[in-house]
Amino acid sequence: MKASLFDEARQRYLDQEMNPSEEAALLARLSETERSELLATRMALAALEHLPRIPAPASLARGVMAAVKPKRQSAFTRLRQWLERHPLLGWELSGAALAASVLFIALAPLSLAPSVGGPRQASSPLTLVSHTPGPSSNALRFSLYSPQAHSVALIGDFNGWGSMAQVKLVPSGNGIWSVTVPLPAGRYQYAFLVNGQRWVTDPHAEQHVKDDFGRQNAVVTII
Repeated sequence: MKASLFDEARQRYLDQEMNPSEEAALLARLSETERSELLATRMALAALEHLPRIPAPASLARGVMAAVKPKRQSAFTRLRQWLERHPLLGWELSGAALAASVLFIALAPLSLAPSVGGPRQASSPLTLVSHTPGPSSNALRFSLYSPQAHSVALIGDFNGWGSMAQVKLVPSGNGIWSVTVPLPAGRYQYAFLVNGQRWVTDPHAEQHVKDDFGRQNAVVTII
Protein backbone atom coordinates (compact mmCIF):
# COMPACT_ATOMS: atom_id res chain seq x y z
CA MET A 1 0.00 0.00 0.00
CA LYS A 2 1.36 3.40 -0.97
CA ALA A 3 2.30 5.70 1.91
CA SER A 4 -0.28 8.35 1.03
CA LEU A 5 -3.08 5.80 0.73
CA PHE A 6 -1.99 4.10 3.94
CA ASP A 7 -1.96 7.39 5.81
CA GLU A 8 -5.45 8.22 4.56
CA ALA A 9 -6.80 4.76 5.42
CA ARG A 10 -5.08 4.82 8.82
CA GLN A 11 -6.66 8.16 9.67
CA ARG A 12 -10.11 6.95 8.66
CA TYR A 13 -9.62 3.86 10.82
CA LEU A 14 -8.59 5.93 13.84
CA ASP A 15 -11.54 8.28 13.29
CA GLN A 16 -13.84 5.24 13.12
CA GLU A 17 -15.11 6.25 9.70
CA MET A 18 -14.74 2.73 8.20
CA ASN A 19 -17.33 0.02 8.17
CA PRO A 20 -16.32 -3.41 9.58
CA SER A 21 -15.41 -4.87 6.17
CA GLU A 22 -13.14 -1.90 5.37
CA GLU A 23 -11.45 -2.19 8.74
CA ALA A 24 -10.85 -5.91 8.23
CA ALA A 25 -9.41 -5.30 4.75
CA LEU A 26 -7.04 -2.64 6.09
CA LEU A 27 -5.79 -4.75 8.98
CA ALA A 28 -5.26 -7.72 6.64
CA ARG A 29 -2.89 -5.66 4.48
CA LEU A 30 -0.72 -4.54 7.38
CA SER A 31 2.26 -6.32 8.82
CA GLU A 32 2.00 -7.64 12.33
CA THR A 33 3.96 -4.69 13.70
CA GLU A 34 1.90 -2.10 11.81
CA ARG A 35 -1.33 -3.79 12.87
CA SER A 36 -0.29 -3.85 16.53
CA GLU A 37 0.69 -0.17 16.47
CA LEU A 38 -2.56 0.85 14.79
CA LEU A 39 -4.71 -1.12 17.24
CA ALA A 40 -2.78 0.30 20.20
CA THR A 41 -3.24 3.84 18.91
CA ARG A 42 -6.98 3.33 18.49
CA MET A 43 -7.29 1.92 21.99
CA ALA A 44 -5.38 4.88 23.42
CA LEU A 45 -7.67 7.33 21.63
CA ALA A 46 -10.72 5.49 22.94
CA ALA A 47 -9.33 5.68 26.48
CA LEU A 48 -8.78 9.41 26.13
CA GLU A 49 -12.40 9.89 25.14
CA HIS A 50 -13.49 8.50 28.52
CA LEU A 51 -11.24 10.69 30.63
CA PRO A 52 -13.07 13.29 32.76
CA ARG A 53 -13.18 16.74 31.21
CA ILE A 54 -11.73 19.42 33.49
CA PRO A 55 -13.11 22.91 32.85
CA ALA A 56 -10.52 25.56 32.07
CA PRO A 57 -10.03 28.13 34.85
CA ALA A 58 -11.49 31.59 34.28
CA SER A 59 -8.00 33.05 34.49
CA LEU A 60 -7.02 31.15 31.34
CA ALA A 61 -9.59 33.00 29.23
CA ARG A 62 -8.46 36.32 30.65
CA GLY A 63 -4.84 35.46 29.94
CA VAL A 64 -5.61 34.50 26.35
CA MET A 65 -7.60 37.68 25.75
CA ALA A 66 -4.82 39.77 27.24
CA ALA A 67 -2.31 38.08 24.94
CA VAL A 68 -4.32 38.86 21.82
CA LYS A 69 -5.31 42.37 22.90
CA PRO A 70 -4.18 44.93 20.31
CA LYS A 71 -0.93 46.56 21.30
CA ARG A 72 -0.73 50.27 22.02
CA GLN A 73 0.54 52.22 19.05
CA SER A 74 4.27 52.80 19.05
CA ALA A 75 5.72 56.25 19.52
CA PHE A 76 6.84 56.15 15.88
CA THR A 77 3.26 55.56 14.71
CA ARG A 78 1.90 58.32 16.92
CA LEU A 79 4.60 60.69 15.66
CA ARG A 80 3.81 59.91 12.01
CA GLN A 81 0.09 60.40 12.55
CA TRP A 82 0.66 63.66 14.40
CA LEU A 83 2.90 65.00 11.64
CA GLU A 84 0.32 64.06 9.01
CA ARG A 85 -2.23 66.16 10.90
CA HIS A 86 0.17 69.12 11.26
CA PRO A 87 1.88 69.56 7.86
CA LEU A 88 2.61 73.26 8.38
CA LEU A 89 5.12 72.84 11.18
CA GLY A 90 7.96 72.36 8.72
CA TRP A 91 8.99 68.80 9.51
CA GLU A 92 10.97 67.06 6.79
CA LEU A 93 11.57 63.37 7.43
CA SER A 94 12.85 60.51 5.34
CA GLY A 95 11.47 57.02 5.86
CA ALA A 96 14.42 55.95 7.99
CA ALA A 97 14.34 59.24 9.85
CA LEU A 98 10.71 58.86 10.74
CA ALA A 99 11.27 55.34 12.02
CA ALA A 100 13.96 56.58 14.36
CA SER A 101 12.24 59.78 15.47
CA VAL A 102 10.11 58.51 18.31
CA LEU A 103 10.43 61.64 20.42
CA PHE A 104 8.24 64.71 20.03
CA ILE A 105 9.51 68.27 20.35
CA ALA A 106 8.01 71.74 20.24
CA LEU A 107 9.04 75.33 20.27
CA ALA A 108 7.20 78.62 21.12
CA PRO A 109 7.64 82.31 20.07
CA LEU A 110 9.76 84.27 22.47
CA SER A 111 9.00 87.84 23.31
CA LEU A 112 11.19 90.56 21.87
CA ALA A 113 13.07 92.88 24.15
CA PRO A 114 14.77 95.48 21.96
CA SER A 115 17.70 97.13 23.64
CA VAL A 116 18.28 100.83 23.23
CA GLY A 117 20.49 101.41 20.21
CA GLY A 118 21.04 97.70 19.70
CA PRO A 119 19.54 94.78 17.79
CA ARG A 120 16.42 93.04 18.98
CA GLN A 121 17.04 89.95 21.11
CA ALA A 122 14.76 87.13 22.17
CA SER A 123 14.42 87.73 25.90
CA SER A 124 12.51 84.78 27.37
CA PRO A 125 13.49 81.12 27.79
CA LEU A 126 11.67 78.11 26.37
CA THR A 127 8.04 78.05 27.43
CA LEU A 128 5.28 75.47 27.58
CA VAL A 129 2.26 76.18 25.42
CA SER A 130 -1.23 74.74 25.58
CA HIS A 131 -1.00 71.86 23.16
CA THR A 132 -0.86 68.18 24.11
CA PRO A 133 -0.86 65.89 21.04
CA GLY A 134 -0.20 62.70 22.96
CA PRO A 135 0.22 61.13 26.42
CA SER A 136 3.16 62.32 28.50
CA SER A 137 4.12 65.05 26.06
CA ASN A 138 4.26 68.82 26.30
CA ALA A 139 4.37 71.43 23.61
CA LEU A 140 7.32 73.78 23.66
CA ARG A 141 8.21 76.69 21.52
CA PHE A 142 11.80 77.43 20.59
CA SER A 143 12.66 80.75 19.00
CA LEU A 144 15.81 82.31 17.63
CA TYR A 145 16.53 85.91 16.69
CA SER A 146 18.40 85.79 13.39
CA PRO A 147 17.27 88.59 11.03
CA GLN A 148 19.87 87.75 8.37
CA ALA A 149 19.00 84.05 8.19
CA HIS A 150 17.46 82.47 5.12
CA SER A 151 16.59 79.24 6.93
CA VAL A 152 16.75 77.98 10.52
CA ALA A 153 16.40 74.37 11.65
CA LEU A 154 16.23 72.83 15.10
CA ILE A 155 18.65 69.95 15.68
CA GLY A 156 19.29 67.88 18.77
CA ASP A 157 19.70 64.45 20.27
CA PHE A 158 15.96 63.91 19.76
CA ASN A 159 16.39 63.82 15.97
CA GLY A 160 19.95 62.60 15.54
CA TRP A 161 21.20 66.17 15.21
CA GLY A 162 19.35 66.53 11.94
CA SER A 163 20.41 63.21 10.43
CA MET A 164 17.08 61.50 11.20
CA ALA A 165 14.67 64.40 10.90
CA GLN A 166 14.78 68.14 10.44
CA VAL A 167 12.53 70.61 12.22
CA LYS A 168 12.27 73.87 10.32
CA LEU A 169 11.56 77.11 12.12
CA VAL A 170 9.36 79.65 10.38
CA PRO A 171 9.83 83.44 10.45
CA SER A 172 7.35 85.12 12.78
CA GLY A 173 8.43 88.72 12.13
CA ASN A 174 11.08 91.10 13.42
CA GLY A 175 13.85 88.61 12.71
CA ILE A 176 12.40 85.93 14.97
CA TRP A 177 12.21 82.31 13.82
CA SER A 178 10.08 79.84 15.77
CA VAL A 179 8.20 76.56 15.67
CA THR A 180 6.06 74.50 18.06
CA VAL A 181 6.04 70.70 18.42
CA PRO A 182 5.37 68.22 21.30
CA LEU A 183 8.13 66.80 23.51
CA PRO A 184 7.85 64.01 26.11
CA ALA A 185 9.32 64.46 29.55
CA GLY A 186 13.09 64.16 29.55
CA ARG A 187 16.37 66.02 29.18
CA TYR A 188 17.46 67.06 25.70
CA GLN A 189 20.39 68.82 24.06
CA TYR A 190 19.73 70.98 21.03
CA ALA A 191 20.99 73.82 18.85
CA PHE A 192 19.92 75.81 15.81
CA LEU A 193 21.36 75.32 12.32
CA VAL A 194 21.26 78.61 10.43
CA ASN A 195 21.35 78.56 6.62
CA GLY A 196 22.22 74.87 6.78
CA GLN A 197 25.76 75.60 7.97
CA ARG A 198 26.12 77.76 11.08
CA TRP A 199 25.69 76.07 14.45
CA VAL A 200 24.02 78.46 16.91
CA THR A 201 23.19 77.71 20.54
CA ASP A 202 20.16 79.08 22.35
CA PRO A 203 21.40 81.96 24.53
CA HIS A 204 18.33 81.73 26.75
CA ALA A 205 18.52 78.00 27.51
CA GLU A 206 18.51 76.89 31.14
CA GLN A 207 21.87 75.19 30.68
CA HIS A 208 24.64 74.74 28.13
CA VAL A 209 27.06 71.85 27.62
CA LYS A 210 30.05 71.47 25.33
CA ASP A 211 30.00 68.58 22.87
CA ASP A 212 32.91 66.49 21.60
CA PHE A 213 33.58 69.05 18.87
CA GLY A 214 33.83 71.99 21.25
CA ARG A 215 30.44 73.43 20.31
CA GLN A 216 27.98 74.75 22.90
CA ASN A 217 24.69 72.88 22.99
CA ALA A 218 21.63 74.16 24.82
CA VAL A 219 19.84 71.90 27.31
CA VAL A 220 16.14 71.73 28.14
CA THR A 221 14.55 69.50 30.77
CA ILE A 222 10.85 68.62 30.69
CA ILE A 223 9.37 67.16 33.86
